[in-house]
Amino acid sequence: ITEESKLERIENLFLNSSDITVISDKDFESYRTFLVENIDNPKIKNRVIPALAYLYIFKAKNYKNIAVEYAIKSVETEPEKKDNHSILNYALDGRKRDWYTSNNCKVIDFYKYFIKNNPDNVYAYYILLDNLIADNRTDDAEKHLNQLEAIDNSCRSIYYRAQICCAKGDFAAFDNCICNMQKKHENDWLCWSLCGDLY
Repeated sequence: ITEESKLERIENLFLNSSDITVISDKDFESYRTFLVENIDNPKIKNRVIPALAYLYIFKAKNYKNIAVEYAIKSVETEPEKKDNHSILNYALDGRKRDWYTSNNCKVIDFYKYFIKNNPDNVYAYYILLDNLIADNRTDDAEKHLNQLEAIDNSCRSIYYRAQICCAKGDFAAFDNCICNMQKKHENDWLCWSLCGDLY
């Protein structure tokens, strides 16, 4: 079997599996070894590095599913114990009361740094804006949206403007953004999909 075929088999695992698919420790180690050995292979390097990241994410999901099972059992065993509910909430990615532990600072810091070195990468702006808005950092989001609008005139820029208006509670401006997006991009399917996300 060729290196290309092995890599394709690993990539297909991520594409065709659900969150409950389990990778055995033996398979994980086999895939990991193959990917690490080929990390500098110029023919497949650009596919090996993301595959390695996916492999670890996938294995982490496997462990997380196990954690959820035990967390549920702990709640069922001692339902009055507060820590058991906290463990289950954490295992299920539930809402955290403390903003300090539930914000997106690490992602935001990375993408701010990344954008300084890659100022024309629109996808980096999208991820940065999603996380700034999720953290209700609207002034910061607006600053980065202004930078994005200089390189991206798609409906996504207006979509983010609408999200910022909504987060600020300016619903008249929000409605104006939606109308503007629909007029400018009426023939773009993404425009209508994003409108659906906003409502």
